[in-house]
Amino acid sequence: MRKLPAYPLFVKDPYFSVWFADDILNESNTVFWHGEEKPLYGTVIADGKEYAFLGKNPGAIPLKQNFLDITAFATVYGFSCDDFELTVEFVSPLPPDNLEIASCPVCYLKYKLLPRHPLKNIKISLTAEERLCYNTCYQEGRREDIRGGVMRFDGFESVFFGLLRQLPLSHSSDEFGADWGYYYLAGQEGEYFEQKGMKYIRASDSFENIAREQSGKILIAFDDLASIFYYGDFLKGYYFRSGKTISDALRESYANAEAIFAECQRFDEKLQNDARRYGEEYLLLLYASLRQSMAAHKIVEDRKGRTLFLSKECNSDGCIATADVSYPSAPLYLLYAPELVNGMLYPIFDFARMDAWEYDFAPHDAGIYPYCLGQLYGALNQNNKYNSEIYMKDWHKPESLPLYYLYPKNSNLYSLEKQMPVEECGNMLILTAAANLAGGNDTILSENFDLLKKWADYLGQNGLLPENQLCTDDFAGHLEKNSNLSLKANFGIAAFAAICERLGKKEEAKKYMEKARRHAEKWRALCFTGEKSTGISVGENDENTYGLKYNLVFDKLFHTNLYPDELFERETDRYLAERKKFGTPLDSRASYTKSDWLVWVAALCEDEKKTEQLIAPIIRFLKETPDRVPFADWYDAETGKNQLFRNRSVQGGIFILLLLASGKLRLPDGLCK
Repeated sequence: MRKLPAYPLFVKDPYFSVWFADDILNESNTVFWHGEEKPLYGTVIADGKEYAFLGKNPGAIPLKQNFLDITAFATVYGFSCDDFELTVEFVSPLPPDNLEIASCPVCYLKYKLLPRHPLKNIKISLTAEERLCYNTCYQEGRREDIRGGVMRFDGFESVFFGLLRQLPLSHSSDEFGADWGYYYLAGQEGEYFEQKGMKYIRASDSFENIAREQSGKILIAFDDLASIFYYGDFLKGYYFRSGKTISDALRESYANAEAIFAECQRFDEKLQNDARRYGEEYLLLLYASLRQSMAAHKIVEDRKGRTLFLSKECNSDGCIATADVSYPSAPLYLLYAPELVNGMLYPIFDFARMDAWEYDFAPHDAGIYPYCLGQLYGALNQNNKYNSEIYMKDWHKPESLPLYYLYPKNSNLYSLEKQMPVEECGNMLILTAAANLAGGNDTILSENFDLLKKWADYLGQNGLLPENQLCTDDFAGHLEKNSNLSLKANFGIAAFAAICERLGKKEEAKKYMEKARRHAEKWRALCFTGEKSTGISVGENDENTYGLKYNLVFDKLFHTNLYPDELFERETDRYLAERKKFGTPLDSRASYTKSDWLVWVAALCEDEKKTEQLIAPIIRFLKETPDRVPFADWYDAETGKNQLFRNRSVQGGIFILLLLASGKLRLPDGLCK
């Protein structure tokens, strides 16, 4: 029955994130993405007998679970007992190409109940316990005062609760839940009650004299009150940008449920059609990735009217809008919603223009979620009166950081050793060009042309033989002359050529494309003999080392033909030869791997059987990893043990095969050989 390590039930953003970390839905409790219990209970009372379908509920008879299924936006379970059959769907409407629906902070419990004999009374309920309302990560046993109540709408009731003292955006630690906002349940009837010292809310639907199938829905919603701090502005979620309220969200979601379900079904059918050539197992990977990646972001609109799509770097320090997280996650959004990719980039462009950023290369991130306050990564506590307390004091306690963007020039906030100069310049150039090629606006190109040119020139000077530095795989440590990073630098230069071409700067486009071709020629001469796979460092071609050259996929996406077909085949064969039970290790230095990069390198070859062979171990990981956590992208290829990095947006990268098949990122013919 197992399909995933953990199942998304109600997920909308990094704080509205309820998962189930087992396969039998009524044998344990629901959890926050990080693993803390946030108990929800689903029950059916049939002629006086109480049955449990969700949560560990000692006072109810557990229903027999018959099946478990996954779709793009729903996790589906089937149950039965002597009195009835029950199907429930936990629906998180997150179509990336419909921002109104995706940003509305409401999820659904859909149900269908078929009586096995006539029943006099049926009551279906969803109950939430108070720990949903506040953080319990590293605060086990915490209890707080709660306030709740019931609101009566036309046709339904909604019950809510939240902390007695609301503390909006009062901390910004990585793995913590929110200490603010209100949760809502909605159905025919709402109840707010206390039991054994704990506060609960419950929404229920009731039916009488039941002889045929009954269906319906119960809503769950989270109003976070304020969503994002953006360089001085407190922003509400995108759905609320024009003055709508949580009451509007509840009314619209209740009244328009069937239309919302139809929109989710439309996207799911398109996804199934797009993925058909790659088979059911790849479709499962896409399903495992879609809701997780979408819900690891928050959608807001800034004062300029720009849509921001802000990732949280979950379980890997909590940075917001990290450029080297946006890069791997982008294929999903380039395929279906390229303006969301631009929404990832605006915070980096904005901070790069501020006095606090003093480098010629691109920033790594824009702060720590939910605060866009300037780059966090590499901020350094120093033994002076200016910068002695600018970094996190204790990751296990709630705290907020200084507003880095306010610092003047020459403040020296960052450690150069901890930066990713080539990595982030390449990411920003590639993503900016890719979003435009996929259908995004031209304004972001013209408004940021000066920065893009500066970063392209940086890569031209420093990209072929990168100095000893970090790349996105920073857990692997510093590496000199990183050959995969050198590839990224080159595609960054080629991307800038495409940007110039789009803006009508034809001569500059030719100039930078010629630079990319020369870079590629030098790289080939240093790294590739034509017969052997390449090493992890530029100049190594004796096959003593190897590394996943996932950045090579942009040669295929851009149709630049900078590298020979033989390179792709030699690399693919080496990756297959190095495969372990759960995938090919990232490189020859360690046994861990990355699921997103595995799919990227699976896209390098023309042989679909080899592609399947590289992807199959990820499916095995989903079904066999001992760690029951949201789809982790960093794990041991031999044991399947999660290293960290759960619930991250980067799993959007698994859509790379569909993006490649779409042909959306082909550069203009004049730039391709």
